[in-house]
Amino acid sequence: QAGYAAAPEASALQFTKQPPRESPLDIFIRQYNVLAGVRSGYERKQARDSLKQQYNFQSFSCVNFDERMRMPGVQPVFADSAVGDFWAVKTDRPDIYYVVPNALMTYESQKHNTGGMREVFQSNYREGAYNQIEVIKPALFQKTAMGWICQQAGQIRLR
Repeated sequence: QAGYAAAPEASALQFTKQPPRESPLDIFIRQYNVLAGVRSGYERKQARDSLKQQYNFQSFSCVNFDERMRMPGVQPVFADSAVGDFWAVKTDRPDIYYVVPNALMTYESQKHNTGGMREVFQSNYREGAYNQIEVIKPALFQKTAMGWICQQAGQIRLR
């Protein structure tokens, strides 16, 4: 028929699959997980300093640790801490942060049971100590004048 071009043969079409673009959050999680896998103390501190410089994260910890030891049902209270158990990276929403565990800490029963980790992250924790923390999904926190408030739990894998 006049005026119509012949359709190309299916074998002539070539599709190339483009890798999906990583979001800034995906990049941060990947870099965090690489840091968590570094074994040398000096290299870990260097990697942490690099990550902190790049993302300017804030640190905080559970501050009612002793009270939670005496009364296990008490909810954790979180406040800024120079060397915190949690690292917070700003999102594009005001006062909302992605939160991950401090990659340099040893994850053990005190951190899990009274340090607030159990409430903030779903994990594969079993009694013992873990030196590698892989973030599957960061937690979401809101920073207020009263401290840090968990809005949504995250998920981690311990090794």
